[in-house]
Amino acid sequence: MRVNKILTALTAAAISVTAAFAQFGVYGDGGVLNAGFTALPGSSDQVVNFTIRMDVPADAPASPVNGGGSFGIIINPNYVDIEFNHTLTGAPARLSTLMAGASVGQQVNLGIYGFPGLSGGNNLVGAAAVGAIKQADGTIRFKAAFLSTNPAINNPGPADPFLRTGTAAQGRPVPRLVIKWGNIQSAFGLNNPYTVQNDGSFVLIYTDDFNSFRTRQTSVNGLSFTVVPEPASMIALGSGLVGLLALRRRRK
Repeated sequence: MRVNKILTALTAAAISVTAAFAQFGVYGDGGVLNAGFTALPGSSDQVVNFTIRMDVPADAPASPVNGGGSFGIIINPNYVDIEFNHTLTGAPARLSTLMAGASVGQQVNLGIYGFPGLSGGNNLVGAAAVGAIKQADGTIRFKAAFLSTNPAINNPGPADPFLRTGTAAQGRPVPRLVIKWGNIQSAFGLNNPYTVQNDGSFVLIYTDDFNSFRTRQTSVNGLSFTVVPEPASMIALGSGLVGLLALRRRRK
């Protein structure tokens, strides 16, 4: 019993240490959306800024530091798509279109659509590599990575954002999420979220002496999409139930 308690304590400590380092958060228009995206029934397709941030908690130790990371997700383009801007021409393109001609299992280099973000001045904390793989079930594995092997280029605080696209003249806009609410509602109904799967996202962490580094798996927060009932409909439903209960009491 005592051994079990010790193991439990050690496991809890390990989880605590893991949580002290960066995780990926997804933000949209109007601020933090780590709780996910929601819409009302009958909503049309929605396009929102897709700000990917590598967030370092305030209580994270000063050393070792985060030296970048890899953001990986698996999306179903029937429900959610990603739109980029070409870094030379500025032309927009969606991930599903860019992957349409790829064969199953083929790795497609999308680096021309990715540009590193900046944080705390000139420190690069963005994507040095962007790519995707089409899977047999029609889903797409998407990854964007920045892996620094130079401790002078690191992620000392929140990356805002992790990935930009487009030209300098465009101001390097962030990618955009295309949310297909009608398809999500048809497939999942009301109050049942479609959640994008994390695909091996990790952060790169330097050791105390900066002579080596290691990777640590991390989470992706905020990529769920739920169609919720209209408040007016819920009030009407509640009023109807109250009326039925009152009628039942009168009959009794």
